[in-house]
Amino acid sequence: MKHNLIMTLMLMMWMPLAVFSQTDWEKMTADGHETSLPMVNLTVDTTLLCKENYNPGHITIWDWQQRTEGKETVSYDCKMRYRGATSLRYDKKSFAIKLIDDSGEDLDADIFGIREENDWILDAMATDRIRMRNRVLFDIWNEMDKTPYSTDFANRNGTKGQYVELFINEQYHGLYCMTDKIDRKLLNLKKAKVASDQSVTVRGLLYKGDSWTDATLLTGYNDSIPMDSDVWEGWELQYPDDYPSDNTWVPLTQLIDFCISDGDNLNAHAEDFFYMDNVVNYCILLVAHNIIDNSFKNTFLSTPNIENGHCYLFTP
Repeated sequence: MKHNLIMTLMLMMWMPLAVFSQTDWEKMTADGHETSLPMVNLTVDTTLLCKENYNPGHITIWDWQQRTEGKETVSYDCKMRYRGATSLRYDKKSFAIKLIDDSGEDLDADIFGIREENDWILDAMATDRIRMRNRVLFDIWNEMDKTPYSTDFANRNGTKGQYVELFINEQYHGLYCMTDKIDRKLLNLKKAKVASDQSVTVRGLLYKGDSWTDATLLTGYNDSIPMDSDVWEGWELQYPDDYPSDNTWVPLTQLIDFCISDGDNLNAHAEDFFYMDNVVNYCILLVAHNIIDNSFKNTFLSTPNIENGHCYLFTP
């Protein structure tokens, strides 16, 4: 009897620790206050995560300021993958996040009041010791340069973001910056038209420089390389990536042909191919801040509607 009583008392002393043991996420959100950074938890099978494929998961956002749906805590189903190239060698990796609804379709949400969007980036800033470089330079760029045509987002030509504390499966993972993406909606690029016979009329175009080649430097290209993929000569087709074909890549070859034409032609027709204020602003950004990794590589080129002209916009 005495033995049973001792065991019962020991069990009662142990049980509160088991019941009330908190994860990093539970503890930090419980202790959150008005000066806390927003917190984001990703629930995912980390053994499946890679760059090549999206994997299902869940994202929960805690924000004292209630800037998402007017709530302190919101949750969404999502799919996610690693993001980056050389940065993937680090333990602290960046993520691409796509919000989805119950049926797996894209779901737009206005996170932190940035904009309605389903595609989001969690930037790890792994090699940036002060964790400021990308965000500050994008904020500078947004003040320097605007789209020269109307958009739904105040002519913004760069990302907006919010610093967050990231957790993975409720374990603390570090300081990140959650941002929107450069995409068709932000830059107001016209959607491709698909006819009843499934033929496609390409209008808005968005390319991203992925590596340094003659084509990404706009100094030449290999015209024997097929154009039936969403990658070509160091460029990625960001939109319309569902329809890679000659129709999506030939406009870029025409731009390159112009750039390698003689000086008189360049001087006479530069404004037909480039928004010159945007070109000047981009050059100033790169030179003033010594951004050596964004000269065409890590740069977007876009045109809002190829049917109405082929003037291209630079976006970092």
